Amino acid sequence: MKTGEKGSQGIVGSKERLRLLYLFFIFLAMGWRVARNLLLTGLFFKLLGDYMAVREFRIAGALFALFGIGVGVVSLFFGY
Repeated sequence: MKTGEKGSQGIVGSKERLRLLYLFFIFLAMGWRVARNLLLTGLFFKLLGDYMAVREFRIAGALFALFGIGVGVVSLFFGY
């Protein structure tokens, strides 16, 4: 069979394409939600560390924020 003929394995059906598109956007939304939560957690720890003058909280806040940025970049490029 030639590509494009009925029954060919070369073309993905429209329902399958739509399903893959839905999954892509669901994974993208989940990735951004996780990134946002990590950034907010990092900001909370940073502010708590500044308020209480605890160096470890400030370091933890920076690490959470960096990890959140990393998750956001990965979700942007790979759709996770």
